[in-house]
Amino acid sequence: MITQLGKKSTRGQIIEVLTEEFPLTAKKIYNKMKASGSGVTYHAVYDRISELIKEGVLKKVELQYMINPKWISKMNNNLSNMIIKYSHMSDDKLYRGIQNLSSASVVTFHSFKEQIDYIKKYKYNILNENEGQKITICWMADHLLAAIVNLGDRPLFYETTKQKNLEHFTLVKGNTSLDKAILNFNKKFGITKMKIGVKGTLDINVGVYNDTVFLFMHPQDLIKDVEKFFKATKTIDKMNIKQLNKILNKKTSIHVIIIKEHDLSEYFTHYIKAFFKK
Repeated sequence: MITQLGKKSTRGQIIEVLTEEFPLTAKKIYNKMKASGSGVTYHAVYDRISELIKEGVLKKVELQYMINPKWISKMNNNLSNMIIKYSHMSDDKLYRGIQNLSSASVVTFHSFKEQIDYIKKYKYNILNENEGQKITICWMADHLLAAIVNLGDRPLFYETTKQKNLEHFTLVKGNTSLDKAILNFNKKFGITKMKIGVKGTLDINVGVYNDTVFLFMHPQDLIKDVEKFFKATKTIDKMNIKQLNKILNKKTSIHVIIIKEHDLSEYFTHYIKAFFKK
């Protein structure tokens, strides 16, 4: 069960402050929140800290506070178990089981290209619908196959986002020559902060768009095809286009669990962004 952090924005702000720096006194937490524009009172901050202590989310160290490592470990285990559970379900059980998750649904794509096109459209909808508001996009994936397909889209994406209040972080577990080439190509535009060859992450592919989380269930044969393609490709201009199209258009069933849950999106956002502080 995910601890309910997002229902009270003050609680979420406290977690965010302690993700950046810890341990801190209640007064320092309050001052940092106030400096970021929060209008919350000190008493409200102290009350929420007390709640988070009782729930085991925070840990008190003398007169200072930090995020409880046991809570983080529990969150990781719960999420990993959930992914394992759903990735091994048959289609009918998956659809029935997902109904037990609050604000969740399943979308099934019959090719990798269908999934990539859907996410691209969703991304631009988020950018257009949240004009003037802060937009957070975070990704964690084995490899960025979509980045190859959408290489020509990067200049347009840059023009669309350069005037927006956007923060974009991407973690890639792979460290092949092609992963490095994608990283270098991305640096030309500077749209997203990106790390490759990242170790010790959760064994899932996830995308976060503000308060919406996408959990990607890729079939094992498709995962192997993508892995083989990335290992065999040395540079972007020498890609085997025929093989790439074969992977993109292969008939399959990709289940994507979409969860509109502030708590879960906040957790994944902090989890992914933390790797950029190491």
